[in-house]
Amino acid sequence: MIPTPANATVWRIYTEAHANLPRLVSSAFNGATLIPAIGLFRGLRKSATVIEILTLDSDIHAPVRIANLAESVRQANSQQSVLVTRHPTFMVELVETPATPLPVVQ
Repeated sequence: MIPTPANATVWRIYTEAHANLPRLVSSAFNGATLIPAIGLFRGLRKSATVIEILTLDSDIHAPVRIANLAESVRQANSQQSVLVTRHPTFMVELVETPATPLPVVQ
């Protein structure tokens, strides 16, 4: 595991499920996780999605990019609002595939 060189923030956008979400998210960020969920609104169950994005704190434009994405999602889903949460993270570890295969221990 390789620690990232900076602290990071995990952002979550809570919205209704919609087929256009992967396109919207990938047009704004290189990577994200779309998590299927069940939302409740006034007692009614709805298909929902939680969009999770990790940004490094060195990306000073991340808050604006997140806000712009949230607004695009809100408009595309014809919603009155979407919820955006921000979770500062102080240690992030990235697990990568090694350039050369690891030896097999038997």
